[in-house]
Amino acid sequence: MVETDFHEWMPDITFQYERFEECLEFNNEFNRLKGIYPGDERKRWESLPSLRERVRRAADKYAHYDKAIIVSHGMVMRVLTYAEEIKNGEIIECHYEIGQPDCEYSFS
Repeated sequence: MVETDFHEWMPDITFQYERFEECLEFNNEFNRLKGIYPGDERKRWESLPSLRERVRRAADKYAHYDKAIIVSHGMVMRVLTYAEEIKNGEIIECHYEIGQPDCEYSFS
């Protein structure tokens, strides 16, 4: 089964960026602001609360399984479990339960 809401963090929710450098700038800003929009200001990147909500909504569908395999990117995995650094292709085992407290997100 393919769960599309396990897709990577969206650097531009408007899908209007024209240069890769813009994505890097959005990622740097996300990290600098700890994923939170300042005040009432909206940014083009997906906020950490929005990312958490999307990923948890998807993970909740599989929480009753004894085991599930999620193939995704690092920012998505950091929402489900604390991971300081995630290497390409790394296997990370985590325990997820519906309604569990937010894990600390590593801004690395």
